[in-house]
Amino acid sequence: MGRIREEQNPFAIIVMAHLKEMETKADIDNRLFWKITLVKREKKMPYITTAEKIGIEKGIQQGIQQGIRQGLLEAIELGLKLRFGTKGLRLYPQITKIDNVDKLRSIKESIEIAKEVKEIEELLPKPDRL
Repeated sequence: MGRIREEQNPFAIIVMAHLKEMETKADIDNRLFWKITLVKREKKMPYITTAEKIGIEKGIQQGIQQGIRQGLLEAIELGLKLRFGTKGLRLYPQITKIDNVDKLRSIKESIEIAKEVKEIEELLPKPDRL
């Protein structure tokens, strides 16, 4: 019974409830104690539906993508500053409007090999296509 008592599986709680019912038939006080204990445990275990799990997973993925995007933007900003100074940083506001992580990676990698700011500028979408 000790192992079932620590189990978080809802079926284990049902089994434990049944076993405790059989064990405490003659002891009303002990039976009430176990009922309260089981209700408290049940409230600590919220049921998550499949739709909720999918929603949670999508939220996690979106958070990861946002984190990657933010990291790339920070790297691009630093690269523009170090490589091209204020001329490079003028491109940054336009770059921050880009949501495509692959495009941001491409820009980041291009900063390292570009000889002029114009090479990076050519990688940016036209303002009407952001």
